[in-house]
Amino acid sequence: MMSWLILVAGVANAADCQPTSPEQLSSVMQQALIDFATLDEDSFFDSTQQAEDALPCLDELFLPPNAAAYHRLQALRAFFNGDDDDTVLAFRAALSIEPDYTLSAKLAPEGGKLDRLWTSAKTGPNPFVGSFSAPAGKYAYVDGVETRTYAEDLPNIVQYGPGDGSILWTGYIGANEKPPTDIPSGGGAVADAGSDATDDDPYAGLDDGDDELEPEPVESSMGKSRDKDREKDRDSSSSSRREREDLVDAPKPEKQPREGKGKGGLIAATVISAVAAGGAYGGATYFRNEFERYPTRSSFLMTNGLFFGSIGAGVLTVTFGSLAIFTADGVKIQPGIQF
Repeated sequence: MMSWLILVAGVANAADCQPTSPEQLSSVMQQALIDFATLDEDSFFDSTQQAEDALPCLDELFLPPNAAAYHRLQALRAFFNGDDDDTVLAFRAALSIEPDYTLSAKLAPEGGKLDRLWTSAKTGPNPFVGSFSAPAGKYAYVDGVETRTYAEDLPNIVQYGPGDGSILWTGYIGANEKPPTDIPSGGGAVADAGSDATDDDPYAGLDDGDDELEPEPVESSMGKSRDKDREKDRDSSSSSRREREDLVDAPKPEKQPREGKGKGGLIAATVISAVAAGGAYGGATYFRNEFERYPTRSSFLMTNGLFFGSIGAGVLTVTFGSLAIFTADGVKIQPGIQF
């Protein structure tokens, strides 16, 4: 299932491929891990897709720790898609680079399904090692190491370069797929040099138009999402403010303070919101464990809703508790409004 996606990723169109540094790609992968840990499904898939789009555009060597992290990210995406086999394969690829790595319990709670798949990968067989031929005059790198061998039954990150530290092509090769013996046309951070290129000078034949391939930061797709959220927050805030202004400006009957009424109501509100926060958090924990065992969309949505509900109830608990402590009985906060 994964291999056809991988082959597409390895031949990105050069016109749309802006040279990307390993640091930029690592930043995107880190955001994807945060999205996974917080069960933000839409943002997780946006971040992983951005990482997959950026990989073929690398203009530098992707070192082994970065390669291992990318394999783990692919495992998490396969897990979210319900593909256990590809999850284990990607985990095995990461472990072949960093065999002593410990997967965070924030990503894979102990005893959960993802933790069991990780354990299966750790106890899996050693990979089958095969050999391949690099393009003429080019150096080959597999998972950040110069070599002419690769794991036949595992995914591999393959890069070709002229040997000066720069990279001409990067591809994520699926399990049971062999690395290409020629640099695919249109792929990688630098396009195929063309008919005028030579093995000694891979950049020969590039005209001045290729100067447009200047390094640019990888634009985070999360920014657009956050902008939309901020617009919604502003609209909601403006609506609430108008309602409060109408409430204050409207004529209201004068009420006399009644001793003891304020604190009693605030204490009751504090207790109720605290119970609600605890119940919501407990429910979120239960459904998170259910999601680990049986990753369904319903358990995912229930976990998210209860978790953020517990945060909201917790904020109300702190607010009401503070008012109960610092607000004296019978003190009017606004004319006509008595706590």
